[in-house]
Amino acid sequence: QGGGWEEKYRGLKEEYGMYRKQAKSILEDYKSKIGGAGTGNVNNNNNPNSSESSRYLHGVLRQYLIQPDPKVKQAMEGGIMKAMGMTKREIVEVEKEKEKKREKMENLTGWF
Repeated sequence: QGGGWEEKYRGLKEEYGMYRKQAKSILEDYKSKIGGAGTGNVNNNNNPNSSESSRYLHGVLRQYLIQPDPKVKQAMEGGIMKAMGMTKREIVEVEKEKEKKREKMENLTGWF
């Protein structure tokens, strides 16, 4: 009985790793196109208004918007928030708010 949960967990972990790898590949591809490869930190000065950061964010958002897979989109959100210069506290707040909204949607769909 417990083995089933372990298998599901392992499968989800592998699936997440795959999506994360795909999202990272998309970001790396974009960084190489804009010439931002090297430091690994596009937002060096934590300034979301810098030219390099703006180009990076533009590319990430474009890839995000055309990505059909919601799991890949979810993996990309961390990069978007980082490129926007969000603090760890803000990121945690966003994640909490998303979870609240997700729970509300689940409760609404439970009525049907």
